[in-house]
Amino acid sequence: MKIKKEYSDAMKCTLKAYPMLLAHKKALQDELKEIKINSGIFGISYEQTRVQTSNINKTTENTALSNIDKEHELQIGILKCDEKIRVIGDAIEQLEPMQSKIIHMRFIKKFNWTKISIELYITERCGRHHQNFGIDNLAYLFYGDKAVECSSSKRAS
Repeated sequence: MKIKKEYSDAMKCTLKAYPMLLAHKKALQDELKEIKINSGIFGISYEQTRVQTSNINKTTENTALSNIDKEHELQIGILKCDEKIRVIGDAIEQLEPMQSKIIHMRFIKKFNWTKISIELYITERCGRHHQNFGIDNLAYLFYGDKAVECSSSKRAS
């Protein structure tokens, strides 16, 4: 099965983005913790010198409502990151063991080929071969039949 180059390249980009996805999730979690820590009540605000009776300044309520909205947005972002991480991780687990190890070492742990070769007792060429097959298999898992290159053979009549 031959996979179209654009789908293989898209899969490589997805795998290269995996560590950034993990970092983004951690940043969202840290921001959520920060909001929860700093969500204290601030009391009455005397920022405005003159307050009209119809325009009451509700600093505490406004702060609480904006924090609730921010927390909700961050939780949704974390859930989306979790889902993407899970889908990519599950797809990598579906590969053959050698392909899975190489893709994990190369794209997630960011090992160079020398280190991969030493740890797995394979040549760099063999490692690249397994990586390419793994990426093609992942592209097929993610994109289905549209990723497969059609080899049209013309018959001589």
